[in-house]
Amino acid sequence: KNSDNTSTLSTEQASSELSKNVNEVKKENNITENNTINSVEKNEVIENFETQAEKCAKISSEREKIATNVEREAEDLKKAEYMESKIGEEYQGIVSSITSFGMYVELENTIEGLVRFEDLGDEYFAYNEERKILIGEKTNKTYKIGDKVKIRVKKASKALREIDFEIA
Repeated sequence: KNSDNTSTLSTEQASSELSKNVNEVKKENNITENNTINSVEKNEVIENFETQAEKCAKISSEREKIATNVEREAEDLKKAEYMESKIGEEYQGIVSSITSFGMYVELENTIEGLVRFEDLGDEYFAYNEERKILIGEKTNKTYKIGDKVKIRVKKASKALREIDFEIA
């Protein structure tokens, strides 16, 4: 009986051990399964976040461009409004840009106005696009970016947000 009892105990112990091992394996499988599910969920959350972040960045960038344009237009309006009372006055300025239709001159107060070809004087000026200069047909007088010029305020329109100068 002792040997049967011992063998029965061994079978019970073996069964108990097997049951513990099965439970541990199940537990590990559940942990692994949960970790996999959590990992998949985390990846989905990250992908969703990245998609949303891209959308938000694009919207933010578009809004910033709109705000910048509105700010420029408001500045242009205020500068033109200010210059409406300065028509006929003369100022020193610096050529800030040369175009196919004239040149822009910036004053010390950061106000910029356009001097159109017809407002450069009695001479016809040709635009040299490659060198970004204006060249007088008769005198070979040139205007280039950075040149100091004396201008007269010809016209200013708050409604159009434009300021026109002429060479003084």
